[in-house]
Amino acid sequence: MTPAARVQAAIDLLDEVVLSARDGGPAADTLIARYFKTRRYAGSKDRRAVRDLVYDAIRRAGERPESGRAAMLGLVKDQPDLAASFDGSPHGPAAIGEGEPATPARAVPRWILPLLSDLIDARERTALLARAPLDARVNRLKAVLDTSGPEPILIPKGDHDSLPPFALSLSKGQAEPAEAPLPSTEAPSLRSGEGFDKLSPNGVGGSPNGKGEITPIPNLPDALRLPEGYPLEKTQAWEQGLLEVQDAGSQIIAAACAARPGMTVIDLCAGAGGKTLALAAAMEGQGTLIAADTVRSRLQRLTPRAERAGAGFIQTILLDQGREATTLGTYEGKADIVLVDAPCSGTGTWRRNPEARWRLTPDRLTRLVAEQARIVDIAAPLVKDGGRLVYAVCALTDREGRDQIDAFLMRHPGWKAAPVDTPAGRNWGQGRLLTPHHDGTDGFFLAVLEKG
Repeated sequence: MTPAARVQAAIDLLDEVVLSARDGGPAADTLIARYFKTRRYAGSKDRRAVRDLVYDAIRRAGERPESGRAAMLGLVKDQPDLAASFDGSPHGPAAIGEGEPATPARAVPRWILPLLSDLIDARERTALLARAPLDARVNRLKAVLDTSGPEPILIPKGDHDSLPPFALSLSKGQAEPAEAPLPSTEAPSLRSGEGFDKLSPNGVGGSPNGKGEITPIPNLPDALRLPEGYPLEKTQAWEQGLLEVQDAGSQIIAAACAARPGMTVIDLCAGAGGKTLALAAAMEGQGTLIAADTVRSRLQRLTPRAERAGAGFIQTILLDQGREATTLGTYEGKADIVLVDAPCSGTGTWRRNPEARWRLTPDRLTRLVAEQARIVDIAAPLVKDGGRLVYAVCALTDREGRDQIDAFLMRHPGWKAAPVDTPAGRNWGQGRLLTPHHDGTDGFFLAVLEKG
């Protein structure tokens, strides 16, 4: 493909993304995959170049563009060399007309800016558009992490100790059996380093020396930050269930639940089960762990993940939306912990899903806030006296975080907010706010509520 053809392809794809965002259709990744599936002539360099153009245009446009061409003309303002590709060639875009509209650069849609937490300053808004890192969690059901040597080593344990230790090697780009002598099989004590937030964005957000190393994330004993493009899901360590992809923020939320062996724990909005698997590891495979959701396809994705992770004790429950309390009635007053990772605006994950800004509307936000309140009210009766309800949203609006907790405590006088002990984040209202710039994680609001 010529440079002009690449730009035209990006414009065509952006047209599809804009319409899909308006109409609630497939995500950009899906549209891009479909586009190239029918265009086999495009080589890998062409596909990468077009994809980069599409996402560069998406990231700079906080408001939904009028068209793919307007979005690309906006990108020309940031990348002037692209103007030469508007040459009117057979497979390229038409020449740029005088006064032709171009989408302005904006990190956040104007309507939502006043609704964000006051902690979301200009630096945080910029960080919301940065490329998200690749984080992984060591699955303690199958392995422990040793960082005493020159590179992290995963040491299989228990029923899996017949496997070799795995070195996370950058030389081959994948986790390979370690050739070094076996380290101690006891759980390692990681280097503590500086505070989690002080390492962001260059320490937690990437290796301090800029070499793209695999680095443990301080104060999260099972967390690793991997270089961009690291093929984790092609490694033996991932195939054997020793590692799971999981953002550091999600690991912090799971850790805040303080799940222990023998407990009864309910993940009420489990989705595909990322946090459920982290809870399973904390419970050491012992106790009752329920993963519940209203969407069958999400729960079905959990099953193979749980098998690979050695977490076969997880029970799944498909809920009928609007009748969740009836299905969950047998667990009323029995749960030590209920995690509500509620459906939300996703404002904390814009760096992973920048087009989500184009899908969010004031009406949709209002519906989400009402749904969050409904779900947390369903969760409350499941918790036994002295138990905890952990509320989390990957959102940075006060309506979904701070205000939601204040409203819950007004409706439920027998409850109180507990201190949130996390290695990152800042106090906000009666909870804790994690943000990309300050903490090097996706954006989350987290609160821990105690009954009785």
